[in-house]
Amino acid sequence: MSKIAYAAAALSMSLLFTGAHAQTADQPDPARLALARQIFEAQGGAKNAQAAMQAVEQAMVSTAQTPEAREQMTKIMDTTFQILFPKIFDDMAGFYATDFTSDQLKDILTFYKTPTGQAMIAKQPALAAQMGGTMAKLMPKLQLKILDQVCSQTACNDQQKQQLSALKQRVPENERL
Repeated sequence: MSKIAYAAAALSMSLLFTGAHAQTADQPDPARLALARQIFEAQGGAKNAQAAMQAVEQAMVSTAQTPEAREQMTKIMDTTFQILFPKIFDDMAGFYATDFTSDQLKDILTFYKTPTGQAMIAKQPALAAQMGGTMAKLMPKLQLKILDQVCSQTACNDQQKQQLSALKQRVPENERL
């Protein structure tokens, strides 16, 4: 399985779980939904969310072994994020509106307007970049774990065997998941 396929699978899994939550949750109250959207705007809105997604993208793209694969993965992820970003933003607002009471949403919004809340918002892009670095370090370990289990449970093709071998050389035994 190619690294691009792994990235697509990871994104699909996250969307599956997002969709499952959205389908089981009650329809949010419009007033709470409005508060949730205000919270996201107070947090930096689309700018910070996009920075977080770029950090994830950089982490995933860094696992590609060739410049061509990195370029292809970047294009795929950019296109995918452009399509999914508005839906994810709406779903997250819906989750907040469903999972928090009006009073809790008001408290959260009030917090983000405080100096501490503003400091947290200002530091979110740096925190996202740090998390992206962590993801870049963990991705080969995760890929090795998944591919090793897949190959132990099913017959792997030659490409998967080669990829597994390359990952085993790349990830020291004492650092494997």
